[in-house]
Amino acid sequence: MTGGNIIEGTEQNFSSVLNTSSTRPVLVDFYAPWCKPCKTMSHTIEQLIHQHNITVLKINVDQSPQLSDAFQVLSLPTLLFVWNGKVVLKKEQLLSEEQLHLYLTQLTQKIKTKK
Repeated sequence: MTGGNIIEGTEQNFSSVLNTSSTRPVLVDFYAPWCKPCKTMSHTIEQLIHQHNITVLKINVDQSPQLSDAFQVLSLPTLLFVWNGKVVLKKEQLLSEEQLHLYLTQLTQKIKTKK
């Protein structure tokens, strides 16, 4: 699998990007520019994005507090793994490259078997 793209999310484009999750999983990355673990997570995501056919939607919690509240984001970084418009996994911690790769692989394999 190859591909994947990163989109800066806003309250205006959030729903439309999630609507694409029926054909391509979406990884929602809640972050803040001042958060050091978030910067590490972003780097890890960028390293893995080309190995998985996913869309990454980055949400700055300082600019989109309503989205943070709606998904009960209590710590950063928080990642939501979305498929068919539903959150199938939520992780509220910094993940290693190996952990993130495992979660993304499981998600994309699950989708392949459902098709």
